[in-house]
Amino acid sequence: MSGQSTTIKLLGYLIVLNAILLAGYLFLIYTVQAKNKHVSELTNMLILEHRRAVNLDSINDLLVSIASERDAINAQFISSEEAVDLIERIEGITETYNIPIKLDINIADGEAIKGVKDTAYKTLDFEIHMRGTWNQVRDVITHINVLPHLIRTNHMELKVAESADGRMWDGGIRMRAYLFDSAEKK
Repeated sequence: MSGQSTTIKLLGYLIVLNAILLAGYLFLIYTVQAKNKHVSELTNMLILEHRRAVNLDSINDLLVSIASERDAINAQFISSEEAVDLIERIEGITETYNIPIKLDINIADGEAIKGVKDTAYKTLDFEIHMRGTWNQVRDVITHINVLPHLIRTNHMELKVAESADGRMWDGGIRMRAYLFDSAEKK
């Protein structure tokens, strides 16, 4: 019986040892799977962050590449601070040609642009009435039309006005400029 009891003891040790090895193996598999899941999540987060970084780099490159075009477009609009300067320049042009004017000014909110957020702009409508010789009126109109901003002539009327000083011209111009305070102009 002692041989059989030794075999049973040995078999018992082997079963216990196998159970311990199986438990260790299962623990290792579970631990590796948990670590793999964590590594996979971190890898996915890293890939997303890399994509965001690449996108931000692309956006920054695009902003740098269009900076001159954006500056050229912004230069066409007048900031609120530049509106007074524009009016003074128009008055300066008329003084240069010694032609009296009457200037009517109206500032109004612009229409919202459909589908574009934050399109807060204003329109600066002004009407200039003047009287002078043909050359004076022509030169004033020419110089006003080449001011370095987006100014649209809506209506212009010229007519001969006889006066004691000889043949004079009455001129009337309705124009519109656009006021837009962009972040770049502030």
